[in-house]
Amino acid sequence: MQINRSEIKVETFNFSTPEKQFEKTTPTIETNIIELAPVGTDDNEMFKKGKICRLELSFDIQLEDFKVVGKISRMVQFVDYFEAVNEIDAAIVRELTEALLDYVQRMTYDVTEIAFDKPGYKLQFEANN
Repeated sequence: MQINRSEIKVETFNFSTPEKQFEKTTPTIETNIIELAPVGTDDNEMFKKGKICRLELSFDIQLEDFKVVGKISRMVQFVDYFEAVNEIDAAIVRELTEALLDYVQRMTYDVTEIAFDKPGYKLQFEANN
């Protein structure tokens, strides 16, 4: 399946450090895929090429030394696909989500490197089916 992807958009990214250590909690990571609809007549041509969706990833990761909370997204178009969005193969959605998770990892690494003045923290995500 051909998939057109937009750039990744960071909607929010909040980093905080505690006065005393946080209690480490289980990270919360949620993905949503939202089908979009044409807004004006100019959009109709684009939507004739296939479904357009917004893929969102919200995260709340609290470790002992810091916490990151945020939301990132990207637009995707499934070319020549006109079925229901919830029918898209889970492996395809997982692959699209991996790019967003990589972005969260990069941002967290860079921010913790600057904040703690030592090598950044490498987040490790595992698939949870």
